[in-house]
Amino acid sequence: MNTSPRPQGSTIKSIEDRMPIGMNTRTMTLAEQIAERIAESIISGQYRPGQKVSEQELATLFSVSRGPIREALRILENESFVRILPRRFTQVATLTPKEVEDIFGVRASLLCLAAQLVTANLTEESMREFQWSIGEVQRLAESGDVGNFLRLVYRLSAYLAESSGNLKLEAMIRSMSRQTLALTHAVLNVPENRRRWAENWQRLARCIVDENAESACAAARELVNETGNWVRKEAERMAMDGTGDD
Repeated sequence: MNTSPRPQGSTIKSIEDRMPIGMNTRTMTLAEQIAERIAESIISGQYRPGQKVSEQELATLFSVSRGPIREALRILENESFVRILPRRFTQVATLTPKEVEDIFGVRASLLCLAAQLVTANLTEESMREFQWSIGEVQRLAESGDVGNFLRLVYRLSAYLAESSGNLKLEAMIRSMSRQTLALTHAVLNVPENRRRWAENWQRLARCIVDENAESACAAARELVNETGNWVRKEAERMAMDGTGDD
């Protein structure tokens, strides 16, 4: 199977060029640009789940008034990156272990359906993309570059959802993926977890390329369920440590 360099005009490349919250960079307002920068900081782990976000500090950092900052935070709240608590403060979104369990339970079924739809309607272009991903996910898992590995994890999930051809399904998968990005960064700091995620994705991608819809569904469930187990344990650890409330 060909896992050589990415094909010309790659669709995943176009996903890489998008902002993590799905904005079109050619028409971004100032608030959207700031939202993108903050989102990148959350994805990279600079902001921890539950950490308070100061409007004034952000205004100073970006050399703007607090108006664009408030608008940027509202954008991020709509994208499930932060929570704005009435009359209190803004914090990076965090989840209880039960919320994590519920989200990943739904995601497992959604990704299973997406994998089945992609497999049933596989194109030559998407086949090349999934073939390319098999080598790329292993390369980044072994590189130790957690930030770029997490970006690839998100983009592959987004590409699978997009390739399903079901817009409602795509929107749900993207939304639920964003809700857990900060916690997922924490668990993918562990090399063994990155290795396991890569192996699970490779299994899923091979099932899709082989046009085996039933096996692709099972592989998708295994991928999501194992990741969800790690994230739930991280949420439990944070709850016991009392972190995420600072």
